Amino acid sequence: MTSEEPSTSDEQHPKPEAKISPTPPARRRPSIVLILALVVAGLGMIAAVVGYAVYTRVTAIDRSTPTVVVGQFLVATIKDRDVRRVALFTCNDLAPTRALEMATGGIEPSRPPTWEDISIEQQQGSTATVTAKMKFRLDQETITSSETQTWTFRVVNEEGWRVCQIERP
Repeated sequence: MTSEEPSTSDEQHPKPEAKISPTPPARRRPSIVLILALVVAGLGMIAAVVGYAVYTRVTAIDRSTPTVVVGQFLVATIKDRDVRRVALFTCNDLAPTRALEMATGGIEPSRPPTWEDISIEQQQGSTATVTAKMKFRLDQETITSSETQTWTFRVVNEEGWRVCQIERP
């Protein structure tokens, strides 16, 4: 073949290519790691909501009855000696610091009394009188004895029961 002869090869006359229709891009499936991460995040959120609900219920302030309030007041004053917590259980007429002084005056922090038999002595409308038996431990050389006193609390219902007065012997 000479260079002047027309060539019948494919090099000179390429065959027309068939039109290829564009294919849609392939959809990527979410990876198993992403799915697991979403499931774990969802479970974590559910656990957080349940935990918060349980926490608020357990730590809620209960001023539903006069006896419950006196019990919580005694914990706040004698056990915790926490004036901020005492304020949650005192009425407007009794300053929390004064209530703390009245309840803890003369009591050594190292030997706090225990209490039992918290009961309502009298209740009329939004006022009640509650008593608690306070047991004091008395250590004397080799003998341990105790003394029991009855404390009286006047409580009022001011959007929940609150201690307004303490009477100690």
